[in-house]
Amino acid sequence: MPELLACPDCAGPLKSEGLRLRCGCAAWPVVADIPVLLPWARNRDVRVEEALARFLPPADGLWSKILRRLLPGTGAVEKAIADRDATFIDLAAALGRTSDLDYFRYRFSDLSYVSTAALLTPLQRGPVLDLGCGAGHLAEALFRRIPRSVVVGVDFNFTLLYLARRFVAPSALFVCADGSGRLPFLDGVFEAALCADAFNYLPDRRRAAKELLRVTRGPLLLSRLADPAFRGKGAFEPLEPAAYIDLFAARSPQLFRDGDLLRAFLKTRTLDLSQPGGGRDDVLTLVAGVNPAVYSGADYFVRGDRLNPIYDVTEDGERLQLNRRFVSENFSKSYARADGVLPERLTVTREQIASRDPELVRQFVLLDLPPNYC
Repeated sequence: MPELLACPDCAGPLKSEGLRLRCGCAAWPVVADIPVLLPWARNRDVRVEEALARFLPPADGLWSKILRRLLPGTGAVEKAIADRDATFIDLAAALGRTSDLDYFRYRFSDLSYVSTAALLTPLQRGPVLDLGCGAGHLAEALFRRIPRSVVVGVDFNFTLLYLARRFVAPSALFVCADGSGRLPFLDGVFEAALCADAFNYLPDRRRAAKELLRVTRGPLLLSRLADPAFRGKGAFEPLEPAAYIDLFAARSPQLFRDGDLLRAFLKTRTLDLSQPGGGRDDVLTLVAGVNPAVYSGADYFVRGDRLNPIYDVTEDGERLQLNRRFVSENFSKSYARADGVLPERLTVTREQIASRDPELVRQFVLLDLPPNYC
């Protein structure tokens, strides 16, 4: 990956020197195979335990409070990460992400994930950038779409990247960097870029757009963009739809309402980007540098053989009784409008699971979950 990287300070190319990356002005540590290009790590050797400790969230549970009190001297983080039998969910909880556990556990069938993952259809080659990648769920989908290519995820939070690298997308590459400034990459090194549910949280969207255009040669896919007409949710003031178009004008962008895309997708199991819809939704999707016709007839689904963890399972010989558990009011309302997806109750056979029954796949009852996820 060093051949893609540039120093976030001087913009010079970075060269690998053991567990460091070096340019003309500084050296940056590589921690657990993740370059850390943040100011606090500049010219320092950083252990994985320190990097994880820096990103513990506010204490929201007993374990988190204890962990904060003990770090960094007693090895509590070492104990957490040394458990080779831990799942993604186990380690996320041990590292203080307890408030995110439901989000993580059900992420692979969350409608916002589903609609964004379907957008990846036209991407045929890399390298591909996933800006604001979080715990790597869409980086995993990107690598599944183009398995022999390079997928690079960037996020400010080292803990999320560590979880992504260890559990979710081990074949992808990850960089811990600040996406709100100069991106730590050379000009034009990416074939395409994705920014899902993250662009709203960048303080200078104009600069962020320029950076995405600078480091990519082709398609740009941005999902979950807030629309101020609907009091969109975001850390910073949402932009008007015309402003999003203006930011990416160099790549002939088109805007779509997420609700339009999702409704069509759940009905036909493909995306229809032939013309922007006129529905009402508080979030938007921007597609730039892509001929919308490439989505026509493309099948998003990957055959999985793991039961969706949203179901409680009662075994009855060769049959399994599945009951969808209550997650949250918002989750239930969202799926109440999604016909044919995640039925509340159903009976399946072990043979249907083993054969990856197409209808169960299309209902998101069966998922292609990473190993040791939950």
